Amino acid sequence: MADWTGLAVSCRTQVRQTGNWEAWLEFYLEGVKETAEQAVNSATQVLALFEEDRKKIQGENATLIRVFQHAHVNPYMEIPETAKVIGVTYPPVAAAMVRLSELGIVKEVTGRRRGRIFCYQAYLRILSEGTESLR
Repeated sequence: MADWTGLAVSCRTQVRQTGNWEAWLEFYLEGVKETAEQAVNSATQVLALFEEDRKKIQGENATLIRVFQHAHVNPYMEIPETAKVIGVTYPPVAAAMVRLSELGIVKEVTGRRRGRIFCYQAYLRILSEGTESLR
C-alpha cells in the first residue's frame, strides 16, 4: 500500500507551487481505484464466507437458518433481540446460537451466562481489512 499521507502532501504542494493539477488528480484517482479494488475483494470474500458457512448448516432447523441469515446484517447478536427480530421465542434462538457456536460460525464473546453476545467474527474480520490506522 502506498504512503497516502506523504503523497497527498506532495501533491498539494505541487498544486500550490506549480499548478500541477494532474498530479493531484492522478493521486486522487489512484485512491479511488485502490478503494474500489478493496471493496470488490471484500465483497468476494464475504460471499465466499456466507456460502462456506451456509454449507455447514445444511439440514439444520429453520430457526438456526434464520439466525444465521440475521448474522449477515447484525454480526453482533443477543438472544432476546434476535428472537424479537426474527419472530421466534427465546429457547429455539438460544439453541441455534449454541449450535452455530459449535459449528464455529459464531462465537460467544462475553463469557457470561446471562446477557451473552454472539459474534460472527470471520465476517467482521473481512469487513475490517484495510481499515488499520495509517500511524
